[in-house]
Amino acid sequence: MGRAARLERADVACWVLKTRTDPVELLSGAGAGTLERCLHRTYRADLVRAGDACLLWASGARAGVRAVGEVVGAADAQLRVRVAVRVLRDPVPRSLLLADPALARAEVVRVPVGSNPSYLDHAQLAALAAHLDDEVGWPRGVERATGIEPA
Repeated sequence: MGRAARLERADVACWVLKTRTDPVELLSGAGAGTLERCLHRTYRADLVRAGDACLLWASGARAGVRAVGEVVGAADAQLRVRVAVRVLRDPVPRSLLLADPALARAEVVRVPVGSNPSYLDHAQLAALAAHLDDEVGWPRGVERATGIEPA
């Protein structure tokens, strides 16, 4: 069995940052705001840049996409990255991703115990967009990555 190809920035349409804590709780009850997420010490941490689109993925019994946003700045020396996010009114559960052929192969679905950051490729992010509320308000990084118009 061969090694997986090394991920390049061009492969990434959107970073996926995992959390066990509900995003609303992380944001102290607010529906939007800025928070920090920790990245695992791998080469991927160096690929994350300000302006990149990101998603918050809640793990556990209610696994799925819970918020969309944008990376505010590159990771610091402790591998913490700041992201501005908006909590989804209608989260996208893992079961829906599994049922969508374009999303069932997403890294976060195939390897749910993987570390931060995970990612969606361009086709996967476009497929996810079809499952999101029209009022999501995509960050500007998504338009560059997929052609999806930001709100």
